[in-house]
Amino acid sequence: LAIPKNPYGGGKKTNDLGIVSTRNNTDPLEEFSGPTPNADRLREVLTTLGYIEKGNEISNGGDITKETANMGIAIFKQIKSNIPSLSVRVTGGNDYYHQQLSYTSRHKLGRGLDFTISPATQSNINKVVTILQGFSIGNNPNFRYLNEYASPTKAATAQHFHISYGPGTEGSSNLAAALKKKGKITSYNIA
Repeated sequence: LAIPKNPYGGGKKTNDLGIVSTRNNTDPLEEFSGPTPNADRLREVLTTLGYIEKGNEISNGGDITKETANMGIAIFKQIKSNIPSLSVRVTGGNDYYHQQLSYTSRHKLGRGLDFTISPATQSNINKVVTILQGFSIGNNPNFRYLNEYASPTKAATAQHFHISYGPGTEGSSNLAAALKKKGKITSYNIA
């Protein structure tokens, strides 16, 4: 009888993305309590921008990757610069909720972030979409986004934006739409 190896194994392990976890494949999933240097770096920037995190959702399932922290920092700084009166709340990352889902999402790999905006008027949503399109153009094929205000996924619990780092098929229609605007909107790079 073969049992698939749990990527987190028993005890403290590092998965293939370098994310440290204390998952044990025989115990029920518990919230992560290990070090989260990448998430902490993002949290510091959120604080300086006046933005907030819902609970400990950026990393209560494990740390996010360095690239994900860089992505979040660049995007949230740009939102603050372009729309200073907008409030942002980060509602997901490598979080406990996403760790519980039956499929492997970018969140489980530390490569996804969710956030909400306030006020979530159609005008503000459109402005954020334009910023995200600018990041799509400047970081093709690595930056992806979903506008779950307009089209929530089946796992969505509320309206929000989902952003992620790494090539793949996620958000490919949004990337294609953004690339059609190349030269017409501002392109942004993730440092």
